[in-house]
Amino acid sequence: MLGTMRTYSSEHRQKLQRRIIEVASGIATAMGGSCEVEMIDGCPPCINDRAMTGVVHKAAVAAVGEKDVDDSEEVLSSASDDMAYFLETVPGCYFIVGAENAAKGANYPHHHPRFNIDEDALPTA
Repeated sequence: MLGTMRTYSSEHRQKLQRRIIEVASGIATAMGGSCEVEMIDGCPPCINDRAMTGVVHKAAVAAVGEKDVDDSEEVLSSASDDMAYFLETVPGCYFIVGAENAAKGANYPHHHPRFNIDEDALPTA
C-alpha cells in the first residue's frame, strides 16, 4: 500500500504517523499477521506566519475589496509544496488567487487533465 499524508501542523503529522502504525499493526495482528510500515517524509506542513498573513490580507482587501477576500476554512489547503521549506526559513504567507471561471471552462482543480485558469485573474494576482 502507498499513500500520502498532509497535515496543518508538525504535531498533527507526528500524531497521524503514530496512529497509522498503531492501526496497521492492530489490524494485522487481529488477522493473524504482521506488517511493516515505512514512513518517508515528504514536504513539511505549509504553515503561514501570522503577521505576514495579516499583511497579505490587508493587501488583498485593498486590491479587490473585503467581499472578494475569502479567508474561511473552506479555502484552507493542505498543499504539498516546497513552499513549506521557504516558510520554515523566513516569515511568509502562501495564499491562493482565485482564477476559477466556469463560463470559460476554468473550474477544474490543480493536477486535473482539464485544469485551466481564467487569465483575466492574472493582473489581480
